[in-house]
Amino acid sequence: FARGGLVIRERSREDGRRQVVRLSGSGRAAFRSFDRRSSAELGALLDRHTEVERQSLVEAMGEIRAILEDPERERRLELRGPEPGDHGWVLERHAAVYSQERGWGEAFEAYCGQVIVDFIARDDREHERCWIAELDGVRCGSIYCTRRTEDVAQVRLLLVDPWARGCGAGAALADACVDFAREAGYRQIMLFTNSLLTSARRIYEGLGFEFRAEQPEDIFDGDDSVGQEFWLSL
Repeated sequence: FARGGLVIRERSREDGRRQVVRLSGSGRAAFRSFDRRSSAELGALLDRHTEVERQSLVEAMGEIRAILEDPERERRLELRGPEPGDHGWVLERHAAVYSQERGWGEAFEAYCGQVIVDFIARDDREHERCWIAELDGVRCGSIYCTRRTEDVAQVRLLLVDPWARGCGAGAALADACVDFAREAGYRQIMLFTNSLLTSARRIYEGLGFEFRAEQPEDIFDGDDSVGQEFWLSL
C-alpha cells in the first residue's frame, strides 16, 4: 500500500518506537471506489429477494450481533404494538422455542394459534392488547393481555427468545400487561403457565401474582409438568 501511494507512514510523535499509518489522498479515493462497488454489489444481491426475506436477514443479523457482542454493552429495549406479520412470528417462536426446550408439540402449537386467532377476531383494543419487544431493533419477545371476564384480565403468550434473555424484556412485557389491565378497569388479572417455566414464574411473583391452583394439561405433551394458575388483584 505504501509503494502504491495509498498510505503514508510516519513516526509517532508520542512514541518514537511506533509508526502511524494513514490513508493518502489516493488511498481515500480508492477506498471510496471500493465502498461504492461493495454497496452496489450488496444492493444487487438484496434486490433479488423480497421485502419479507430482507427483513428476515436483518433480524437474523441482529440476533448474530446480539449473541457475539460484548454482554456489558448497553442495549436498546423497546415495546411496541403488533404490526403485520408479528402475530405469525409469535406463533412460530412459541412453537420453535418450546419444541426445542421442552419437547412440546402440535397440541401446544394449536393452543397458541387459537389464542392468537381469537385475539385478532375480537379486535377489542379497549380491553385487550398485544406488545412486541425489540432489542436493538430486532423482535425478541411478546405478550398479550386478553379479557377473561368483565372484571378479570388474562396474561397470554409471554415469551422472550433465548438469545435475548437477561435483558429485562420479560419484566418489561409483564409490567406493560399489568399496567394496561389496571388502566382498562379490570379488578384482577390472572395467568396460566407451566410449572417448569421458573424464570417466568419469578417475573410474575415479582409483580405480586400469587399461586392459586395447578392441574395436568394435555397441551404439555405428557411430561412431568403441570399447568398452574396465578392471580393478582389490581
